[in-house]
Amino acid sequence: MVDFDALITQEAFQTYPFRIDKCSYSQGYVLQRVYRCLTCNPAAEGEIPRVTCYACSISCHAEHEIEELWLKRSIRCDCCTVGNTSQCFLENEKYPVNEKQPYLDKNSKDYHNYFGKFCFCDSSYDPEKETREMLQCISCFDWFHDSCIEQNIDLESFDSFICRNCVPNFQPFLEHLIGLEANHPCTFNSNGDCYLQEEWRSKVCRCPNCLTFEREFPFLFSEETPYDPPEDVILTPAENLMDGVFNKILTDHQNDISSLPQPAIIDAIHEYNDLKTEFNAFCNNFKDKIISEQVSKHIQKFFEEFKAKKANKVN
Repeated sequence: MVDFDALITQEAFQTYPFRIDKCSYSQGYVLQRVYRCLTCNPAAEGEIPRVTCYACSISCHAEHEIEELWLKRSIRCDCCTVGNTSQCFLENEKYPVNEKQPYLDKNSKDYHNYFGKFCFCDSSYDPEKETREMLQCISCFDWFHDSCIEQNIDLESFDSFICRNCVPNFQPFLEHLIGLEANHPCTFNSNGDCYLQEEWRSKVCRCPNCLTFEREFPFLFSEETPYDPPEDVILTPAENLMDGVFNKILTDHQNDISSLPQPAIIDAIHEYNDLKTEFNAFCNNFKDKIISEQVSKHIQKFFEEFKAKKANKVN
């Protein structure tokens, strides 16, 4: 018999690996993954868009039409602000509108991203239909089709990409990189886009002239670390045992869950959080003991009581 509760739970954590119970608003303006809710804020270009963080996109907008914008720099979640039309379930109060959002600058090179447009060609992105590879500029964070950058581009020949729109911002810095003798860490194509080779940051010049760029463009000197919510699964030995069972079920019955609705997956996340917390506390009572028949009976009793508690909650 297929344990669909376990099956749904494991699928949930493969799809959503981070905790979804805390909005990122308190982190301030950070580099993070953001999403646009087309149900709450179907803004047309020229209007003011809004963005949500990873946790809010799931906990507050699970049944809405969501569009992923991927990583954006110096951005804050709008879900718990007065600019959002729906309720934020992760914050208890409504905060003022975020006044430093990058999408408020209509001259920013990635401005059209907030209205579902990408690349030089200003086209929309449909992950189910798009066959071309897309590259993200490390400066403006806009996304570009490989064929729009350069025909027959070799994606394995470089590590990072700066689009032709951003190159003029630090042309002298990049030209200095090109002038380095070892392996030419920086090259341009005929359209003016810049390709940066592996470990190019280790070759960056630290002279006073080049360091003037560090204040405005720190990502040229050190790799940025995006904000991610805490991972939802920190496995104890006991949880590793559970995880192995879930993985086996998932492998054997992958097709059975292909049509499950997203709300079912999200409900499972919340249920598993409860189970994980209680099971960890339970396992601490036996952390120094060998698994015996007596301990196994205690484990069986734990799950019976948890199942009964869940049934009473539903009723």
